[in-house]
Amino acid sequence: MGNLHGSELATNANGSAWQRYTVSPEFTSQAAKALRRSDAGYPPASGDDAQAAVLVPLFFKQGVPHLLLTKRAAHLRRHRGEVAFPGGRRDPRDDSPAATALRETYEEIGLPAEQVLVIGLLESFETNTGFRITPVVGVIPYPVEFRLDRQETERLIEVPLPVIARAEAREVRQFIINNHPRSVYFFHHADDDPIWGASGYIVQRFLDVIYPLVIADLAGEALF
Repeated sequence: MGNLHGSELATNANGSAWQRYTVSPEFTSQAAKALRRSDAGYPPASGDDAQAAVLVPLFFKQGVPHLLLTKRAAHLRRHRGEVAFPGGRRDPRDDSPAATALRETYEEIGLPAEQVLVIGLLESFETNTGFRITPVVGVIPYPVEFRLDRQETERLIEVPLPVIARAEAREVRQFIINNHPRSVYFFHHADDDPIWGASGYIVQRFLDVIYPLVIADLAGEALF
C-alpha cells in the first residue's frame, strides 16, 4: 500500500503521468473517519464462514465519480458471469482485509497495490454462500493500464455513481434465503448486467456512507 495523497500524481511504467486522484485531503480525512481503519485486521469469523475481502475502487473519469467492477468469467464455479468487485478469499499470508483485497485485485485485473489510495473499510457482512466479506474502499487513478486475468475476469465495468445513485436505478427484491426473508439490492445501469447480491449490498453501503462525501468534495461544500 502506497503513501499517495489526493493531490499527488501516479506514473505508469513509461514515467508519464496519469490523471490526478482528484480527491482532496479533506475528503480522505472525512471518509477515513466514516470507515474502519485501513490497517484493521480481520474480524473474528462466526461459525464456518470463510474470510474474504474486495476492493471498492473509486475513480474519476472526466470529473465524474465512478466505481470499477468486473464481470466474472462464465466458466467459474462460483458466481459465474456476475458483476462483482475485484477480490476474493483470504490467503493465510494476508494479515488484513486490505492485504487480501489488494493482492486479489492485482491478480484479477493487474492493478498494482501502490496505485491504490486505501481510505478505509466498510463494515464486514456475512453472505448466504458462507463468506464474511470486508469491503475495502480505495481511490485509483484514471486511466490505468489494466491487465485482466481472463481465467477469472471477462471484462471491466465502469459505473458512474450519479447513475446508480438515482432512485430509479435501484430495485429491492425480497427473497427467502436459508428459510429467512432477505432484501436483495439490484442496481441497473448502462450495462446489461445489473449489480446485485453481495455487490449490490456493498454499492448501497457505499452510497450511504461515502457518496455524500464525494458529492460534497466535488461541490466544495463546507462539510470539512
